[in-house]
Amino acid sequence: MSWREALQRKILARLSRVMVASDPDGLLLDEQLLVALREADIMVLTYDDPIRFRLIYEEDFRGVWDRGAVTAHLLVRSANFDLQHMPYDITERNEPLYLTLDQLFAQYDSRVLRELDLRTYDALWMAGHNGPGPRMSEEETSRTIVRILYAVDPFLVHSSDDLAALITRVHQGPWALTPRLAQWMAAVASHQVDVSWDLEDFLLSPCHWQEHLRQELSGETRPWIWQVRYWLHTLGAETHVERDAVVLSAPTVEHVGDLLNRMHTVGMDWLETAYDVATVYLASYFNDASAIAQISNVDAAFHTWVLQDYGLLQSLPALPQPKMVHHIPAWMGHTRHTEEKWVLLVMDGLSLPEWVYIRQFLALDRYHLHEQAAFAWVPSLTSISRQAIFSGRIPREFLGSPYSTQGEAKAWQMFWQDQHEAQYQIGYHKTVDQMLPNEFLEWVDQHDFHLVGAVANMADNLAHANQMGEKQILMDLRHWIQETEWLPRIIEGLMDRGYHLVLTSDHGHTPAIGVGKPQNGKLGETKGERAEIFESATLRQIGNPQETWGIDWPWTAGLPAGMFPVLARPHEAFVAKNSHVVSHGSIGWEELVVPVVMIEP
Repeated sequence: MSWREALQRKILARLSRVMVASDPDGLLLDEQLLVALREADIMVLTYDDPIRFRLIYEEDFRGVWDRGAVTAHLLVRSANFDLQHMPYDITERNEPLYLTLDQLFAQYDSRVLRELDLRTYDALWMAGHNGPGPRMSEEETSRTIVRILYAVDPFLVHSSDDLAALITRVHQGPWALTPRLAQWMAAVASHQVDVSWDLEDFLLSPCHWQEHLRQELSGETRPWIWQVRYWLHTLGAETHVERDAVVLSAPTVEHVGDLLNRMHTVGMDWLETAYDVATVYLASYFNDASAIAQISNVDAAFHTWVLQDYGLLQSLPALPQPKMVHHIPAWMGHTRHTEEKWVLLVMDGLSLPEWVYIRQFLALDRYHLHEQAAFAWVPSLTSISRQAIFSGRIPREFLGSPYSTQGEAKAWQMFWQDQHEAQYQIGYHKTVDQMLPNEFLEWVDQHDFHLVGAVANMADNLAHANQMGEKQILMDLRHWIQETEWLPRIIEGLMDRGYHLVLTSDHGHTPAIGVGKPQNGKLGETKGERAEIFESATLRQIGNPQETWGIDWPWTAGLPAGMFPVLARPHEAFVAKNSHVVSHGSIGWEELVVPVVMIEP
């Protein structure tokens, strides 16, 4: 029995129409567990925002019950141990469930466990220590965990070579080290070996560790230089992007292959391998035959996963990293220290492979760079996904129209005012790439904004104007960056002013061939040619009988009322038959997985 099955049995033993659970350790946010509960006809709804909760509860559950209809069982989850803050009409008839790490892993220090990725609990459960027995100290727990998850032990380090091997081993594993474990490992190792390295940073940042190894390699004076070469190889450092080509290392290709061969794939699996997948896509744009073959498999696997499990992403938290683009403002608010100045720059339509390509022209080595990825909203239209970014809300909660971006400035202000930020410190500017860099920077200086939201449309404009495929878009983006220097100068100017820059996108795009257009659909926007919107399920059924034209999107619960999308199939678009376009709106990997990049001085 797995830890998920143990929790599921506990829930099923209390099965009723409405259940309440105290879940302070976030166990119910595990994606595999959410899938299992959905299959058992149980929906998990987190009680965090009272207005959001009441909207969903009244419309999707109580209103349905009042009509005599049946819904899935509802499990209302709270992140607090004390449930006194929850509505009385929810708690009055329900004896609450209490789900904690101490119940599952009685022998571990839960403070260490709480910071781990939930997926690591599988290995810890298999290793034992989850039954009765004496509780380990924090150090004992840390040592046991790193042995199980990374097959390392900092107490066995006796030289700089041992230490380098340990750090490399950590980054070879599937799990990023938590700050708590990195701090503990660095403290232990520093007592074992006297080195001048920033151990915490090297343990937490594979990029910084690879750069250090490259510097060691360039010296060619160490007797263990062959080991450095081997370590760089195993970390995939031999993969590199050039102006006119992509060189893929075997580890990068293997990482993508491992993703495709997993028995259970969840959203975080796609996000953690996003940069490897993006590099393989990029290689396919340069006609790498093996990359093209692997990307075909990625497309098929991702398409299947999205239709089955994408809707569960709405249940996931914005921390410790954003999983969907509407999480970005909340993640910024948590990461930001008081009085720090931040800019959120949305590069409309910039795909993750395009970011991986253009970053070589941006001279980012002098800054601190932290790269992640997140999922765009479906349908992957600007009016849906970009509004989600600036509002920090799911589309169902938009105050403005889901077919327009006119409400973005107000939504951006409202989000930060709700976080108790002063209105005069909050700025928003649309189409900033139509301004000269100095004009934008002067505008920022003039107002001394602390929180700026901005939109640049060049990537989207180049994609929609393209007639020659993705490779030409890359060349156009390179030309724009190198000739105008707009983006490099914006980044440099913001860094010089002490700003933290978060660069992201609302969607990517994919090449497609026209198949015609269903009747009576409402195109989400003039450029999003891979989605059609119908105002009811009945009209959608009439316009797309037996899914003749495309896919009836099943996950409509997070969308505004009266929005029932039909999505184009892979590499098809709702335009004139046999015409070639580069567009977005549907559920291709290139459309849905977007960069979230933090650049700091």
